This record gives sequence, C-alpha cells and structure tokens, in this order.
Amino acid sequence: MPVEQRAKFVTEQQVIATIREFEQVVEVIYGIYLDSVLGFGLIIEKQNWMRQQQAEKLHFTSEQSDNSHLIYGVGDPNIPESYTLHECTLRKLRERNEKDGLNYKIIGNLCLVLVYQFWEDNCRHKLEDISGLPRNAILSPLWGDIGHLRNSIIHKNGIAIDDVNKCSVLTWFKAGEEISINDKQFEMLISQVKKELHELPQKISDIQSVGTGR
Repeated sequence: MPVEQRAKFVTEQQVIATIREFEQVVEVIYGIYLDSVLGFGLIIEKQNWMRQQQAEKLHFTSEQSDNSHLIYGVGDPNIPESYTLHECTLRKLRERNEKDGLNYKIIGNLCLVLVYQFWEDNCRHKLEDISGLPRNAILSPLWGDIGHLRNSIIHKNGIAIDDVNKCSVLTWFKAGEEISINDKQFEMLISQVKKELHELPQKISDIQSVGTGR
C-alpha cells in the first residue's frame, strides 16, 4: 500500500475509533439519565408507601403527611455529634420527583451540558487534530443548537438566551423561556447525536476534500 494511502487509512481508523469512544461517553450519560428518571419513579412509589403507613399507624391526614419531614444525615440523631445533610417535607420530595418536576429538569439539563462538554472539549478538537483540520472546522446545526441550550443553562440559570431563537434542529424553546428538557426531548437529542456521529466520518472526508481542492 502506498504511503499516502496507508496514512489515509490510519487517519480514517483513528477518526472512527475517536467517534466510537465518544459514542460510549454518550451511552454512559444517557444511561445515567435513564437510571435517574427510573429512580424518581421509585421514590414516588416509596413516598406513597410512607404516606399509607403514616395514615394507618399514626392516623395522619394527607396534609399532616405532606408536612412531615424526611431527614438525610450522618450518625445517630440522638447524639450531639450527628448532623443533618438534607431535610425536606414529603410534599417537596414528591413534587420534585414527579414527572417533569424539578429533578427531571435538573437531570435533563445536566446531561445535555455533559454531552456538549465532552464533545466540545475533547472529541471535536481531537478529530480536527487527527484529520489535519483547523480548529472549529467541524460544525453542525445540531451541535450549534446544543451549544445555545448549554449556554442558557450555564450562563443564564436555565433561561433561554437570544441565540436559542436560531436553533434549527432542537426548536423547543424561545428566548426568555425556561430551559426544561423532558424525557421525550432528551430521547430526541440522543437520537440526533447518534445520527450525527454516524454521518461524521463522511463529513470529515468531505471537509478534507474541499481543503485539498479535490
């Protein structure tokens, strides 16, 4: 095999290996998301059981149950050395774990940020270096959209920035709206990312061809 062809083959293999590595990162992040939302549902089931026990054994009304407190702490609560890490009412516990509650919002936004940061800070630049491309040569509407949502979450406390109006793939929000990604939206995001990665080797090859004038 001629040296030029061998170099091209090695580059293609490196590109594919780097994409596969990032795909595994995406799989881990999506697994965390799925495990989390499943856990939220199980917490709701546990909380309903606790309410039932309070009603049967303590004769609590629904309001009394809602206002009772759940405490996470370290040590025996009867000794001075123990301390509380987190405390909330059962009502707040239920509300944050309900479908599209605060926990759904936080895990969706957090996982979006993680996907973007791994792509932007590691995979994209690595692919550009391997392929001999300049910085920021690998662009796409999808990653642009994810970047706008990420910037809204990080820099504007989850309120959509003006650039969100430019989104062409993930067109869920408008400037000024709260970014709150539900399970169906996150599923679509992951699906679009996987489609993008599948098409990426050909996209890189096309960019290289333009750069060399072929």
